[in-house]
Amino acid sequence: METAIYPKIDEFLNSLDANQVPTERATVLKELAHQVKARLDQRLPVELRFICTHNSRRSHFAQIWAHVIAEHHQVHEITFSSAGTEITALNQQVVQTLIQQGFEIAIPEQKANPHYEIQYADNRASILSFSKNLQDDSLLKGDFIAIMTCSEADQGCPFVPGALLRVALPFEDPKIADGTAEEEKVYLERSIQIAREMKLLFQYIV
Repeated sequence: METAIYPKIDEFLNSLDANQVPTERATVLKELAHQVKARLDQRLPVELRFICTHNSRRSHFAQIWAHVIAEHHQVHEITFSSAGTEITALNQQVVQTLIQQGFEIAIPEQKANPHYEIQYADNRASILSFSKNLQDDSLLKGDFIAIMTCSEADQGCPFVPGALLRVALPFEDPKIADGTAEEEKVYLERSIQIAREMKLLFQYIV
């Protein structure tokens, strides 16, 4: 069954120009795609796990966009997750940015680490998003590809237990704009950048 992605999200994905990804980052994404395709060709499980220190901003953007773009391409053999080296909470500006871009998100009762159900299509289950560390019970314990979305996690976590492969793909942290007049703009820019790079990744895969 074709995924009924919400029109605003679908239009956004179609508007992204993956050719804008810088050459050095495109090279990393191409090699990652090669590794993913090699496992798919062997009918082996593929999980992409996006890892950042606090699992609150960049790793969630990456997980969510990778998931949606895979559905956009009707690629159902890959699963996606995110985690951090510390537990905090999904950042509120990330939530608001995703809503602005067309996602439907149920706002849960506020607590230290709320669980958000992020909906992107009428006929697919929502993506459950909350901050977690690498030992969280919701995560598979092995056979995943670790994608380090921040330099701090890459440097501070030299060994990721269970990872088949680790890939450094750092993005600038949008929290640099927290509490400023540029906050909404910077978070949107980072979301767009990450979506563009995930689109290029899947162009290489398919």
